[in-house]
Amino acid sequence: MLQHCNIRLSNYVSNVDSNSYKAVVRAISQWVTAPEELVRLIHGRIINHHGIDVITASLKGVVSLAEIDMISQLRDELDMAEAHKEKCQARMLEICEREFPEELKRLQIIPGIKERAATSLIAEIGTDMNKFETDNHLASWSGLKPRNDESNKKIKSRSITHGNVYLCKTIIECAWATSRTKDCFFSRFSYHQTQVRKKNKMKVLVAVARKMLIAVWHVLHDNTNYIDFTTDRKTSQTRG
Repeated sequence: MLQHCNIRLSNYVSNVDSNSYKAVVRAISQWVTAPEELVRLIHGRIINHHGIDVITASLKGVVSLAEIDMISQLRDELDMAEAHKEKCQARMLEICEREFPEELKRLQIIPGIKERAATSLIAEIGTDMNKFETDNHLASWSGLKPRNDESNKKIKSRSITHGNVYLCKTIIECAWATSRTKDCFFSRFSYHQTQVRKKNKMKVLVAVARKMLIAVWHVLHDNTNYIDFTTDRKTSQTRG
């Protein structure tokens, strides 16, 4: 709808879900259409990167009354969907705290897994790991295990298999977070593979997600807390 009004701000922001883009949409829905006023809502980093003249030019458009009404209605629908999502998350958290309080706390000890991700993991795989004979069975069921596509001693593909897309998406998001967490095994592994061994970043991310899912299996299966891996043998023995 904004591009229909000749407003091309989406060309200069990272995504349409950014705070700057949302602020501009909200302002336009409230009858603020002057580029000089809209540019004040843009984050300074975006303005410094592209220049204030370019950003101001991208906000110059022809916005009619009908288009303002449409933008306002679309924004209300998005706000309603966001409110529904927050309500569902609150209910899911309430159920997990009542039925699986210990498992919920243990999962959040794993780096990169917080409240929302922990509830999603419990919803997708449950807390009874007896249905997965080993941790590799869980990794395979999630679709994070490399496929064995080999013929005549030639490897044709090592891409991941098909599996639970919701679980895969959740653990991949957690892998993004833990790869940026300081002083943990997953971030050290990601750094070594990408910076030292020069591996593909997305492939390393999948490997980190698979390792995290294996840690989730052991935490739920053994009813134990996560212990971060370290190469120091004395420290490892002290921490169990």
